[in-house]
Amino acid sequence: MSFNPEPGEVLDFADMVYRVAEHPAAPGMAHALRGRAGHVYRLDSESGDQFALKVFDMHTRDPAHVVLASRLSSLANVPGLAACRQKVLSPRRHRSLLQSEPELLYAVIMPWIQGPTWAQLVIEQHELAPDESLDLARALTDVLQGLEERGLAHCDVSGSNVLLPGLTETFGAGSFVELVDVDQFYGRILDRPAELPAGSPGYAHRTAARGQWGPRADRFGGAILIAEMLGWCNPQICKTTTDESYFTPAELQDPNCERFALLMSVLRVQWGTALADLFDRAWRSPSLDECPSFGEWLLALPNDARTPVETGDEWLDPETIRSQADEMYHRSMDARRMRDWAGSLRYLQAVISLRPDYPLTDTDRDFLDEYEHPAGGPPTGFYNRVPPPPDPPRRPRHESLPERLLGALQPKFIVYATVVVLILVLAVALNAFLNPRSISPQRATPPVFATSVATPTVSGTPRDTFNVGPPADPKVP
Repeated sequence: MSFNPEPGEVLDFADMVYRVAEHPAAPGMAHALRGRAGHVYRLDSESGDQFALKVFDMHTRDPAHVVLASRLSSLANVPGLAACRQKVLSPRRHRSLLQSEPELLYAVIMPWIQGPTWAQLVIEQHELAPDESLDLARALTDVLQGLEERGLAHCDVSGSNVLLPGLTETFGAGSFVELVDVDQFYGRILDRPAELPAGSPGYAHRTAARGQWGPRADRFGGAILIAEMLGWCNPQICKTTTDESYFTPAELQDPNCERFALLMSVLRVQWGTALADLFDRAWRSPSLDECPSFGEWLLALPNDARTPVETGDEWLDPETIRSQADEMYHRSMDARRMRDWAGSLRYLQAVISLRPDYPLTDTDRDFLDEYEHPAGGPPTGFYNRVPPPPDPPRRPRHESLPERLLGALQPKFIVYATVVVLILVLAVALNAFLNPRSISPQRATPPVFATSVATPTVSGTPRDTFNVGPPADPKVP
């Protein structure tokens, strides 16, 4: 059976009686919010004070909450930690109530903190005034620095865990920001949780998957929150998100992220180079230890919303602004060539934010005019033009069987023929080396001819026939 109270229902906790409060925007329904580990109900005490009842889901109910609540209560006076003033419903002290409402086992009672969460402002794209941005960023930095100096850490700093009572009309004394969901707090007096926190989407460091529970666990998520708060006075920043955080999980620590480049340019121009450099360090940090401390953030925050901290390097000279505007313009052109119209628009808007007098072309102005359209649907102008259709594919020619065979054998034939020629050349060279022949000429012996000559006749009587040949060797007498 689940705990589903009605507005006005009385809960007797032995030491105090509470009534379930009605939701201000939904009459007839209990004022309840869904948290990471369960539901949170608003209760009204008999004295008129407001409290929060956190009812854990079945798999998150832990008897260790009893000891944890008693230790966290010692931190309730630390600025920003009012949610640490807790009381746990245990079987030993609240037996009768838990017998009738077993779903309240180990539920926690704590003060109800008025005000929206930072995640609500992000979702609603609620633009802040520069003074409000600076006040929120400084208040959050004060709280996180106070924790860091005490060796404490929230371990899941995110937009949904930061309440902003300073933005309410009834805000009086107290911290301008408050941290909630403190069940996985880190501290020397606190036990290591069975399941280590891994951060929230949009605020988790690249190493958070291994668990972030230590004195520096808040540095990366806190850096993202501070940068978001400082940038939320710029409409180009707060109007480019539709989720609970400015960055998506896939964009975090990506050096080529467009949102990161846009936020960096706003931080440099609006708040100074020192803050932008701290954010850049956190963004590129390989581990939480390399992220800037909150003491560094507090020193870099400007004195007011109009004057950066006067440390010399914080002032942006015209040449720096001009070079940054040129870089943003080139990125806009690159995104437009890639048909990334949204990215091109963001970079072009950053150019205008840096230099309102930047020499834009007529095409750039047409692009801006046609892109600024109502949220109901996409425009039909410059960036939405349909690219020309590709050339129709050509039908392949069907080759005959001999052609296919020749085509398949041609590469092999060339290889084989080359090998045969090389073998023949080597064979001829080897034969010439092993069987050399003399090229000197030999004198030829002249041929010998035998000729018969007829002896002339005398007085009709023939004479003897003589052989004509080579001369006979002379006879020695």
